Amino acid sequence: MDHADIEDDAPLETSSVPASTAVPSEVLNPRLLGSVVKLFVTKAEPNYCMPWQVKPQRQSTSSAFVIAGKRLLTNAHCVFCETSVRARKRGSSKKFTAKVISINQQSDLALLTMDDDVFWQGLEALEFDQVPEL
Repeated sequence: MDHADIEDDAPLETSSVPASTAVPSEVLNPRLLGSVVKLFVTKAEPNYCMPWQVKPQRQSTSSAFVIAGKRLLTNAHCVFCETSVRARKRGSSKKFTAKVISINQQSDLALLTMDDDVFWQGLEALEFDQVPEL
């Protein structure tokens, strides 16, 4: 179609999210968003065809949540085979080196921590509501 065929007053096609699926304003509370950090992960996965080698390193990003005990909760697949994990707080450009302390593949959860106390300043741990029995 030629651009000359489009009328200037023609409405643009846009997709909109129904109001019923909009995120409630209390979820977007800046205090809660401050408990979410971005992870920068470098990983080198094993090469199962040639066990004496590893696959080329690759980088990815993911998110983590601040929880009690100066720990971060994230998905296990995000930090599996990691060689380096760095975390950045919301609104900051400084990245801090994180350390994986536990990975559970079955639940796809991992716990991280970091030794730098400066990272934890201004962060508030999220609290879990009642967790159903499994």
